Amino acid sequence: MAKLREKPLRVTKAYAERVLRRATTSFRMLPGAMIIGGMRCGSSSAFRALAQHSGIAASGFKEVHFFDVAFHRGVSWYRSFFPFADDKILAMEATPSYMAHGLAASRAHSVVPDARVIALLRDPVERTWSHYKFRSYRGFESRTFAEIVEEETKLPIDGPPPAFSSLEEMSIIQASLYARQLRPWIEAFGRDHVIVVDADMLFESPDSVLKQLQVDLGLRPENLDLPTRNSSPKEPRDPGLMRELESYYEAPNKDLESLLGRSMSWSD
Repeated sequence: MAKLREKPLRVTKAYAERVLRRATTSFRMLPGAMIIGGMRCGSSSAFRALAQHSGIAASGFKEVHFFDVAFHRGVSWYRSFFPFADDKILAMEATPSYMAHGLAASRAHSVVPDARVIALLRDPVERTWSHYKFRSYRGFESRTFAEIVEEETKLPIDGPPPAFSSLEEMSIIQASLYARQLRPWIEAFGRDHVIVVDADMLFESPDSVLKQLQVDLGLRPENLDLPTRNSSPKEPRDPGLMRELESYYEAPNKDLESLLGRSMSWSD
């Protein structure tokens, strides 16, 4: 009988690193700063810019998704994505879907109650269109934009945003209802711990906005480079649908300005 040849066990570098991180999780820190959204609002650029700071240690990769779809994995699993504890370092992660998840704020406060929360916002019509293109281009969305507008503008908008168990369940239209999403975070962490950044201003005046963001995080400002946005392929728009969305977001935009006590660049 021929002897079966044993195949050598192949361990990838990434797998070995995850095993090491899980084994040393009790020695690792939790984040003191989180970028919570919004989706398609420049969170990747902001994350990469802030990660250049000598006093910031970014998570192993950008989107950990602990407080929205992976909370069941436990805090030990979450810790494994961060560096070893160091009082001189601010750990940071960025998961832009947190802001749209109805339970993420309370979950986050239960784990990292002293964290600074960063929310990047852009023109809601532009954000919605970008979100649709992103999902459609990657094969995650089979509906047309007209169908999405027709269906999702009829959804109820009272109360906190709904929780979801996968990103495909998230409403594209309602992910631009910023005041509705921010209220649970402000209620949980306090207004002084929620930093709201106008994403359009970030890309127009990156030096001044990044400097202020560093100050808000309690850091000594350094010169940081802002990477370009993640872009999607250009597609023609239906002007009628854009006007319909402008009308739909008019009241939520006023609600946001009332909540923040300031106007946003797209309201000028």
